[in-house]
Amino acid sequence: IDWYSIYADTAQKTGERNDYSVFQLWAKGVDGHAWLIDQDRGKSTAPDHEKTDRAFWAKHKSKRPRGMKVEDKSSGTGLIQSLKRSSLDGGPPIPVQPIPRDKDKYTRGLDAAPYIATGMVHLPKSAEFTPALRSELQTFDGLGTGHDDQVDPLMDAISDMLAGGAYNSSAWLT
Repeated sequence: IDWYSIYADTAQKTGERNDYSVFQLWAKGVDGHAWLIDQDRGKSTAPDHEKTDRAFWAKHKSKRPRGMKVEDKSSGTGLIQSLKRSSLDGGPPIPVQPIPRDKDKYTRGLDAAPYIATGMVHLPKSAEFTPALRSELQTFDGLGTGHDDQVDPLMDAISDMLAGGAYNSSAWLT
């Protein structure tokens, strides 16, 4: 493994039809590939995101992730602001970087597809979240039909790790 990073997509409501909040830990391999290591997916309200985020960070801080990249819209904006202000267990704040949304989901999906098709993106075979993620990837159309909350951070990881993303891994904001 060359380095780790966490990517997050947050939602704000817990209703049956509402999206999930997703936190994913990705590794950039020395082979140049992207490897999904772990994922937390659940429904929570915006005020609960910081608690979930901190628990996911604490679970993986021994891997020394470069930081956390969070979609900068809706409840993600509040999470970014909270993380910049506060520390974890008296230590330094979690290094967080906002992910701007300058492309629509469909275009981001088209950008990510070649990396998936050429085998440069790896999902764990036996993780309990993998079947739901595979199903979401197979039904993703970029038009907002169905849940796409797991696909968003996956596309962010691909953009960042494999496609020389729009947000620079060395430009962490604290």
